[in-house]
Amino acid sequence: MKISASSPRFCSQLVAVAFFLVVLSGAAGAAEAPLRSRIYVYDLRTHSSKLVFTADTIWEAPNWSHDGTCLISNSGGLIYKLIFKADGTVQAPVKLNIPHDYDCNNDKAISPDGAKLAFSASRGDDGSEVFLADPDGSNIRQITNVSPSYFHGWSPDNKTLAYVAQRRAGGDQYDIYGQPTAGGNETRLTSNPHHDDGPDYSPDGKWIYINSDRSGKEAVWRFPATGAGENDARG
Repeated sequence: MKISASSPRFCSQLVAVAFFLVVLSGAAGAAEAPLRSRIYVYDLRTHSSKLVFTADTIWEAPNWSHDGTCLISNSGGLIYKLIFKADGTVQAPVKLNIPHDYDCNNDKAISPDGAKLAFSASRGDDGSEVFLADPDGSNIRQITNVSPSYFHGWSPDNKTLAYVAQRRAGGDQYDIYGQPTAGGNETRLTSNPHHDDGPDYSPDGKWIYINSDRSGKEAVWRFPATGAGENDARG
C-alpha cells in the first residue's frame, strides 16, 4: 500500500485541520492498482481525526471556506465544494462553475472575507496561470499573464495574492511573487537561486512563510511581506 498525503490546511477559527490521503491498494507494481482518496478533519481541541469523505478517484488539497462550513477540493481537473452535515461528514460534492476547459490543479483558496476564489489552472497548451473568480467559480478573471504560475496564498486584507512562478529573468528556479487582486503588475518577492514554494501570509499580514531548499534541505522560512530584499539573491 502506498500513501500520498497533503500539507494540512487550518480552518479560520484555528480549531481544526483538513488533510487528505491517496491510498494505492494492492501489490507493489501491480497494473491498474485501485486508488482511494480519504479526506480527514483533525480537531486541535480533542486531538482526534474524523474521516469526512472517501472516493475511488484522486481528490486533493482540501481547503476551508472562510466560515468553516465547507471544504473545497479538486479532482480530475475540476474544483468541488464539500458542505459539512450535522454529523461532521460532508454532503455529495458540488462542482463549482469553472468551465471544463480550465484544467485546475490543487492550488486554490477562498479569500479571508469569503468574497472571492483564487485558483491555478491550465487551458489548452498554455501553462498554469492564476485566476480569480466568485466563490461559486463564476465571473473568472485572469490575474497572471505569464506561465508557469501557481497560486498559494491570500493576504489577510484580501488585497494581494502570493504565488510561485518561474520567469525567464529569474533563472531556472521558482520564486515567490505577489500581485494585487484589483489588477496591476506582479512583484518579485524572492530571488534566491534555490527553489521556493508554498507562500502563506502570517495572520497579521507582516510575513510570508515558505518552504525552500535554500539551506541544502527543505525547511520553513519567512520574509517580510514586502519582499525578502536584494540580498536574497546572494544565496
